Amino acid sequence: MSRFLNRSLLLAGVLLLAGCAAQQPVETAPGTIAEPVFPAVGLFYKQPSDALESDCREYDEQSVLQHCSMNYFELSRLHSRLQSTGAFHEVSVGDDDREYAISVTLAVFDTESGKEIGNAALSGATLMVLPTVMQQTLKAEVVVSWRNALVRRYQYEIPFSHSVHLFSGVNSYDDQLADLVASRFVEDARREGVFSPEYLAGALGASDYDNDLTVPEQIADYVFIDRYRYSNPLQGVMLRFEHRRFTFDRADIFIFPALSVDWSDVAALVEGEADSVRAELGSLQAQGVFPEVSLGANRRLDWQLDDRRFQGVSFSGGLVDAKGSRFHTVVYVFNKADKLIKVRATFPMVDGVNEVPPAPDLFVQGALAGIQPPGESVFMARLRAHERQTSLNP
Repeated sequence: MSRFLNRSLLLAGVLLLAGCAAQQPVETAPGTIAEPVFPAVGLFYKQPSDALESDCREYDEQSVLQHCSMNYFELSRLHSRLQSTGAFHEVSVGDDDREYAISVTLAVFDTESGKEIGNAALSGATLMVLPTVMQQTLKAEVVVSWRNALVRRYQYEIPFSHSVHLFSGVNSYDDQLADLVASRFVEDARREGVFSPEYLAGALGASDYDNDLTVPEQIADYVFIDRYRYSNPLQGVMLRFEHRRFTFDRADIFIFPALSVDWSDVAALVEGEADSVRAELGSLQAQGVFPEVSLGANRRLDWQLDDRRFQGVSFSGGLVDAKGSRFHTVVYVFNKADKLIKVRATFPMVDGVNEVPPAPDLFVQGALAGIQPPGESVFMARLRAHERQTSLNP
């Protein structure tokens, strides 16, 4: 049975999770931390729920003057309204490559009252110079999902009036439906933080790095200054430390679940992650973030800390950014329980000085001893159980 999680998409119950092709924390240039934003999303039509289909059918059958229309709207209108809110990085119709998806069903309930019929007759007599006003009810289902896993389901019932006259645009009806749904959904998503890492972690049962992660305020000569929680629960969290005196000396600690069924083969686990870091730095070099990258060989580490043995690997090297600034970087990879702990310390190099700073082993040892990551999450337990079952029954 393979010890490592399949890198293809995995469906376990309600969870559709990806492997590690792009799961590990992305390295950033020294001095930068990305800010969380509403993500790019794919927009889709959704099959109506059984309850909404039943409501629509029963409403139609009650009277010849009652009509229910299901999903007679253009998704492009809703796409335009959601994009124009500025809440999302991007909204694309039918894009399966997006981690987040918004799926929508609309049903319009309309009753032809005597007042509406008389109003329509008057409007027709005046060649629609006077408007026809229709009182309707919009019922909408909006589902937010992350890689096919349910995050949040919204159900709306919104009464509205629609006016049709000679000067109304042919697209005004679809625009009004789109406006009603988009404005209500974006308001709720913002208020509840539906696209936040914290909300996603709670919906999936992933690790809570805000409440269940212990971080020392100071490790050796470095002070804890910031944390960034990735939106993808497989990427975990980044902690940033800064030297007390030399503020350009920074150390970033990445904590995330090991993408393996078990974590007993420590050497394979940490060496595999070290290879991933080398590949990431190579990618940054190809992108021009660090035009020059030179990395040394792995250094195997075997430390005894507080009666506990930690095995890991480390390597170091030089970086030159797009402005020509030189840096020395040191990378460490260890594991603690089901989490990997990756440390990257970066030191700016002074022009004309080629002396390499000493390896910050004491800082890493302090981090391993002082940081207590959350235990195995429900999210990862389900994923690992699914992979074990898949391996036993291919």
